[in-house]
Amino acid sequence: MKRYLFILLFCHSIILLSGCAPKQAVVEKPLTELIQPDTSPQKAASLRLTEEGKVYLQSGNLIKASEVLEKAIVIDTSNPYAYYYFARLRSEKGEHKQSLGLLAKAEILFKDNQFWLSNVYSLMGRNHESLFQYNDAKRRYEQALNVYSLMGRNHESLFQYNDAKRRYEQALKLNKENLEAREGMERLPK
Repeated sequence: MKRYLFILLFCHSIILLSGCAPKQAVVEKPLTELIQPDTSPQKAASLRLTEEGKVYLQSGNLIKASEVLEKAIVIDTSNPYAYYYFARLRSEKGEHKQSLGLLAKAEILFKDNQFWLSNVYSLMGRNHESLFQYNDAKRRYEQALNVYSLMGRNHESLFQYNDAKRRYEQALKLNKENLEAREGMERLPK
């Protein structure tokens, strides 16, 4: 029992330290900023609806948010943001298994977007935690933390050393024992 309590406290501290607490202080950019002149009409409509659903979700209007986010998914089944925000809604309603299903789809669609993957993994961790699946929760929280190291490695491979250093420092701030981040910092030019 003490072990599970420790894991629960560990996971909560990771969420708070990583800035992934349910009520985020970080202001998210509007998803409509992703719409470019060459964006397909379906994708543009889905992103607009997802932004609208996100606003309803943040204001606590879960019924309207649900309606709008479902429409966004129907219009464009490849919109990862719609799946993510719909998963957040389901999680807030206590529908954790349904949230995990939506997050599995978002994880696939966000495969090349490390920032959003870290959000997906954090929410997966919270859902597993709510379902008393502490080992799964711990694994997902660890994945969320490892994203910063991966981002650092990506910047390093593009010779973007300042960005790489910033990401490795973020990883080390969250976990001083992160070997990949420490090794990355040592590889960077001084």
